[in-house]
Amino acid sequence: MSSIKQVAGIVIGVVIGLVGGMLFKSSLPPEKESAEEQLEIQRHELKSARNRLAVLEAERRRGDLASGQAARDIAADIRAGREVDLDDVFALTKPYLADISPLMERMRLKEEKRRSEEIAGEMARKYDLTKIQQARLEDWMAAESQVNAEKFRMVLEDEESDFEDFIRATEENAEFGDLDDFMESELLGEKLAEYKAERLVERSENVTSEANRKLHRLHEVVDLDVSQQDAAFLLFARGSGDYEEGMAVDGMQGTQGGLSVAQRNAEVMSLLRPEQQAQYQSYQAEQREEANRELQEMGLKLPADWDLFEDDLFD
Repeated sequence: MSSIKQVAGIVIGVVIGLVGGMLFKSSLPPEKESAEEQLEIQRHELKSARNRLAVLEAERRRGDLASGQAARDIAADIRAGREVDLDDVFALTKPYLADISPLMERMRLKEEKRRSEEIAGEMARKYDLTKIQQARLEDWMAAESQVNAEKFRMVLEDEESDFEDFIRATEENAEFGDLDDFMESELLGEKLAEYKAERLVERSENVTSEANRKLHRLHEVVDLDVSQQDAAFLLFARGSGDYEEGMAVDGMQGTQGGLSVAQRNAEVMSLLRPEQQAQYQSYQAEQREEANRELQEMGLKLPADWDLFEDDLFD
C-alpha cells in the first residue's frame, strides 16, 4: 500500500478522534544557506499566511463555540454530504483537544511507560546494565517523552498551527530520541563494541530492506532497466534514515555520504527518462486523487496546501 493511502488512513483515524473530542465537550534539515533552506523558508511563510487567513475565515464559526453552534454546523455539513475541510475541523476542535489533553497525556504516558520498560529490560539483558544504568535509561526515556509532549502541546496552543502540523506532532509523539547516543555513553569496552556491531548490522538490514522496497515500487510503475535499478537502489539506501557513511551496502563502491529526502527524490527522478518521469508523476497524481476520493466519500477533503505526500515521494 502506498504512503498516500497510509496517510489517508491516518487522516480518517485522526478525524474520528477530532470529532470525538469535539463531542466530548458540546517524517534531514536542509543545509544552511542552501537553496533548499530558502525554499523551505518561503514555504513556511506562505503556509503561515494561509493559516492566518484560515483563522480569520473561521472566526465567525469559532465565535459560536461556546454555544456548540460550530460543532452543529460541521455535523450538519457532514449529514448533508457537503465537504468539510480538515483544517477547518482542526481549527474548530483545537480548544476541545486542549481541554482533554490531560486525558490524552495520561494515556500516552501509560503506553510509553510500557515501552520504556520493554526497552530497558532488553538492554539490561543483552548488555548487562546495572540497576543504576537501567534507572538512568528509564529517566532518559521519560525526559524524551516530556519533550515530545511539549511539542504536541505547542501545536494545540498555536493559533496558526494546522492539521498537517497536528499529524507531524502526532507522529513525533510516538517516538523516543536517539537511543544509540545514550547507550554508547553508558557502555564500555566489549559491551560497547558489541552494541555498536549489533546496531550496525540491524541498521544495514533496515537500509537494504527499505531500498529494496522502494525500488520494487518504482520498478512496478516505470519499468526500470538494469542500470537504473542499480543506481536507484544505491540512492534509496543513501536516503534511508538508518544509513550512515561507510555502511556496507550491496553494490556501493567506496564511501558515500547520506542524502536528505529532497536530495534523494531529485537524484532518483533524474535517473528516469522523460517518459518515465511523466509516467511516475501521473501515478502520483492518481494516488493522491484516489486518497481524495476516499476522503470525499466521508464528506472530507484535504487542505489545499497539504504536502505530507511529498515528504517521501517513493513511499
